[in-house]
Amino acid sequence: MRHFSILILFVLSYTSSGCAQTKSPNTIIFPPDLEKEIALSALPEHLREDCGIYLFKKEKGFELVKESKNGHVTMVQRIPGMDDAFVPVSYDALGQKHHVKRILEIGRWIAERVEPNEINSRVAKKFEDGTYSAPKELGISYMLSPVNMVPRSPLGRPAIFPPHYMVYAPNLEHKDLGLPNFQWHSHHPNINNIGPHGNLIFKIGEKESEALKERHKDLIAKVEKFLGNKLSYYEVPKGGHN
Repeated sequence: MRHFSILILFVLSYTSSGCAQTKSPNTIIFPPDLEKEIALSALPEHLREDCGIYLFKKEKGFELVKESKNGHVTMVQRIPGMDDAFVPVSYDALGQKHHVKRILEIGRWIAERVEPNEINSRVAKKFEDGTYSAPKELGISYMLSPVNMVPRSPLGRPAIFPPHYMVYAPNLEHKDLGLPNFQWHSHHPNINNIGPHGNLIFKIGEKESEALKERHKDLIAKVEKFLGNKLSYYEVPKGGHN
């Protein structure tokens, strides 16, 4: 069976055959209340009250601390070997069936300090043996948080990726939709996680993104205080539409 590329949320150097980084993971651990607030910021406000919540615990990985009443769950996802990354993301019922199991297992392996190469190898094997399966219906993952920290960016340092929606697009490539390959500053849709858990990304508008930052200014301040530095937001070049 084909080895799918395991491209986890813009970390394009990871593949099923291994990754460049080999250090033991030492992910950021937020205080529980702050982690919860970050996780909830991924969702539209009308879905937050009844959603399920996973929190990341240092010794065990993700723990479900609140059951979902509306079919949506949210968490702050971690990325193997990328200590500076924290990714607030939610999943609908379909996403829970096909995405969340993998994310929970990766979280446990990170907590156990399994090397990134080994994590990617385990993930690839589970795709091949059918433990992980691709969605066959339309579903959506909300990533509307203004504190979605990606460890690699055009700035040459960790930076915030803009709020966006992700529609499940298993095994699609950009060429299948007549799209250019992934570009950070693009205004058109992009595909990430190319493979069985691929997603088609739609960024929200710049004005809407600025409004979200204003509504979450207290959260941004808390995250900056905890990290001890200002968050970096990469900017779309003037007139840039690629």
